[in-house]
Amino acid sequence: MIYLDNSATTRAFEEAAQAVQDALRENYFNPSAAYGQAIAAQQQAQAVRKAVLNATGRAGEVIFTASGTEADNLAIQGAFTAAGCTGHYITTSVEHPAVLETMQALESRGARVDVLKVDRQGHLSPEALAQAVCEDTVLVSVMHVNNETGAVQDIGALAAAVKAKNPRVLFHSDGVQAFCRVMADQRDVDLYTVSGHKVHAGKGIAALAVRDLKRIRPVIYGGGQEQGYRSGTENMPGIAALGAALEQWALHGEAWRAGLGAMRDDLGARLQAGGGVLNSTSDGAPHIVSVAFAGIRAATLQQALADQDVLVSTGSACKSRGGARVSPVLLAQGIPQELAQSTIRISLSPLNMPREMEQAGDIICAAAARLKRFIRR
Repeated sequence: MIYLDNSATTRAFEEAAQAVQDALRENYFNPSAAYGQAIAAQQQAQAVRKAVLNATGRAGEVIFTASGTEADNLAIQGAFTAAGCTGHYITTSVEHPAVLETMQALESRGARVDVLKVDRQGHLSPEALAQAVCEDTVLVSVMHVNNETGAVQDIGALAAAVKAKNPRVLFHSDGVQAFCRVMADQRDVDLYTVSGHKVHAGKGIAALAVRDLKRIRPVIYGGGQEQGYRSGTENMPGIAALGAALEQWALHGEAWRAGLGAMRDDLGARLQAGGGVLNSTSDGAPHIVSVAFAGIRAATLQQALADQDVLVSTGSACKSRGGARVSPVLLAQGIPQELAQSTIRISLSPLNMPREMEQAGDIICAAAARLKRFIRR
């Protein structure tokens, strides 16, 4: 099997899997308890918070959550509640549903929301963003790396432009697809979402990195864990796994990022030579290739590849089955519908090997050539 759907989820590193087992069987104590073993668990959680901040290159606090979706909701709804459930909010047309649908929920509660367009490469200009900022703007949310196309937003420049226009505005970025794979200047980024299962730590653990906790309010209430911002007993197996995964990224991340970029470029060139049209660009994220084979339904090609043990996606896997067949992200980026409905997403990880790019390229191009014979002229 050649697994090329790492933007959907990743196989856990062996070190992360071992950390889960240790936390379930040996270090299983509730970090909120008062005895020594529990205090050790609490200290372990604190060490992982520091590792998250180090991996994002920022200062602040870390609130653990169960998913990137929950972290996005904590950032957006938390800011909305702190602002008195009013004000102006800005996002883009290519965001993850965790952001767009949360913004729609705010709008239904009386907030004003602007959804800004991006260019053909999926980018938002700092000038356009600054122009949209108002006196009563509460929060701006712009995804760091697009989960479907790999387009990278310059969140450093975007956040700086927002602060220059109105320094009171909070800047949030969904960094789930960027975490550990794309670095950025986060000096002006107030809230940043990360997720463990995209970086080989397993599902069920994510976090929101927060510059100033006083600017948000909780969305889950209860026992007051996570400094009162996310009640519920901490997921110590998930936290331990995230810490173990981040140790590996700290050791090997620079080499892994270079290797991902080389594999992406090699595979992209092979797919283009076989008739594919790339939606992703060379300055995009190092692990995502978005490619269309015109006239072939993406789901048809995906199934043909799965039959040959090559696993890819037709777009975001973060929405349950039965959603729109043509990606609204691709259409919002200006990709013609014919190509959008023929687009597959290929996403890589450090566990992929360079030789797999040659194998996968040959299989994908051959499958596309076979399917093209059935296109009605």
